[in-house]
Amino acid sequence: MANNVANGCQDNGFTSSNNGSTSSVDYLAIIGNVVYNAAQSSTECYSGISINQPMMSDSAPGTHIFVAGNFSYANFDSPAASCGGHPTDGEGIIFDTFDNQLGGSSTPYAAQALAENNMLIGNGGRGLQVVDNNLATHATIYIRNNTIWGNNRDTNQSATECGELTIQNDSTTIATNNLIATSSATGCGAYPISAISEISSDATNQIDSNFAYAVNGQNAEVYGGGFTYGANTLGVNPNFTNPVVPGAPSCGSASSVPNCMASVVANFTPKTASAVGYGYQIPSSTPVADPLFPQWLCSVNLPAGLVTLGCAN
Repeated sequence: MANNVANGCQDNGFTSSNNGSTSSVDYLAIIGNVVYNAAQSSTECYSGISINQPMMSDSAPGTHIFVAGNFSYANFDSPAASCGGHPTDGEGIIFDTFDNQLGGSSTPYAAQALAENNMLIGNGGRGLQVVDNNLATHATIYIRNNTIWGNNRDTNQSATECGELTIQNDSTTIATNNLIATSSATGCGAYPISAISEISSDATNQIDSNFAYAVNGQNAEVYGGGFTYGANTLGVNPNFTNPVVPGAPSCGSASSVPNCMASVVANFTPKTASAVGYGYQIPSSTPVADPLFPQWLCSVNLPAGLVTLGCAN
């Protein structure tokens, strides 16, 4: 799924999900899309981009699930959606229950996933969330170079542990080079917002070399579990050029999604010099050698400029 616009979806904007215990999705790429105003259904709680309970088709090494170069913003659950009494989602991106404990496969998903170079702005729920990936067999998930700002805006939610980037009930998730900032002191209803929240996760996770700022000083929080943060730049305002939630996309005359979103990229360029290398980076037309890039995409004729191809030898 590449170079598309999803505007006003009732379900998730882009999604994969399981069909009971019999089938699901593997080798999925969601690249260079706009997701705006999704999750509107009153029957369930949805998000901008949702990968729910995938199933391995093989155990080959390398990245199987690739979510990169997307702009996912202003996605809110319907106020009428009741998932345990109130809306719970509206994330920019959620990697949801790779443990397959909600009626999925009896085998947890244990392949590699990567969320990279996305912009996740002004959503009702978390900017990016990884939840329920901590059984004895589990996936390795990489989260790198994402810009995450001003999420957790849904006043109908009620979540006491509330982070722009939230890692919950999770193992072996590696988050690096992300640029994360809150836009207010409270959210998720009326609770303090953290830039990064680690909830009931363990020491196999690695969160280091990120730039994280919270208005209320809660830059990196831990709620339960045996996790310890690595070296991150905390508490320094990135001073984005013009941090506002974008309006509805109007891409009819644009040559590509990145071309359509150029003003958004400009608005979220940090003015603090030390923050410049973090978060979303404009894709290069020159391929690089990147061991995390899914090599099965190297023979695909992707539209130019969506991502930096990691196919160089």
